[in-house]
Amino acid sequence: MTDIPNIKVENRKGYIWISFPNSIVRENILQIQNRIESILTDESSHVALDLSNIDILGSIVIDLIMFVNKILTNLKGSICVVNLSEACLKQFQTMNLDKVVTIYGSEGEMPDLGNETSDS
Repeated sequence: MTDIPNIKVENRKGYIWISFPNSIVRENILQIQNRIESILTDESSHVALDLSNIDILGSIVIDLIMFVNKILTNLKGSICVVNLSEACLKQFQTMNLDKVVTIYGSEGEMPDLGNETSDS
């Protein structure tokens, strides 16, 4: 059995901030999806996916981003990705994912949606 990687979840700037681990593989994707789905239950949720630990956007990571996007569409929420490597940004643009998901180069570029602060 493959270990479920640690997915860090916190509130930052009014977003549900989900940090993807670098160890997302086919053997643990269902557990990761279930964990994320259990987090995303409120309508109008705003989610930021932190990809700072991801070097290359493989199909598994893209599937996971689209999974979160589908949930948020149903909840009338919004999704953005933040902290993409230069390689990931190029992949996003090549696949036109930047037309589907808002991209921020860093947390500082993101609008503040609320008074929540990180416990870091």
